[in-house]
Amino acid sequence: MRSTIRFLLAALLLCSSFPALAESPSHTLLAYGKVGGLIPVSKLGPHVSVRLGGGYIPPFLAGRLAAVVDLGYSQTSTESSFTDPRVGDSGAEVSYTMTQRDLNLFIGPQYFILGPRHWIAPFAAVGLDLHFLQSVVQGDGGASGLGQNRETSTKVGFAVRAGAGYRLGPGIITAEASFAWAPIDHDITGESHLGHIALLAGYTVILGL
Repeated sequence: MRSTIRFLLAALLLCSSFPALAESPSHTLLAYGKVGGLIPVSKLGPHVSVRLGGGYIPPFLAGRLAAVVDLGYSQTSTESSFTDPRVGDSGAEVSYTMTQRDLNLFIGPQYFILGPRHWIAPFAAVGLDLHFLQSVVQGDGGASGLGQNRETSTKVGFAVRAGAGYRLGPGIITAEASFAWAPIDHDITGESHLGHIALLAGYTVILGL
């Protein structure tokens, strides 16, 4: 009887070790894509953003800390008008359209609270945002158009992200919310900022090495 109990305990211990072995920390690569909407904290309207990126999880800290880098692109426009006495004999209405293009590089750590291989994987990230900006203004007023003006710059800001993933296939379906901010001082825009809230969904492939 005692030998049978010992055998059952040993078998139970061996079986319970399989998930731990499967979840043991290893070198892990991440590859992901995201798409969603940006809500600027400015006069610009909501617009769409697309991001592609990847990351590396080293075999320590229980395989929960990743170094990630991703590249995103967004573009938005706004229209306005005003009266300028310098246009025409007695002034005329001037209308313009401003388009803001933002190619954005994010670099920073991302922490998986339960690990990326858990069936539900909450995470948080914080890092630097590098913005490659282009502002384009097309104006019309008076008897002739005012032409097009372009201005480019590179700005450094930050971003904070939080979200969760659900295990499906070789990776996780993700949903996240983030806040990002960076200064901007173009002649076209004046002193302003690129603050926005983003809501993104995507898929992250997890590759163990």
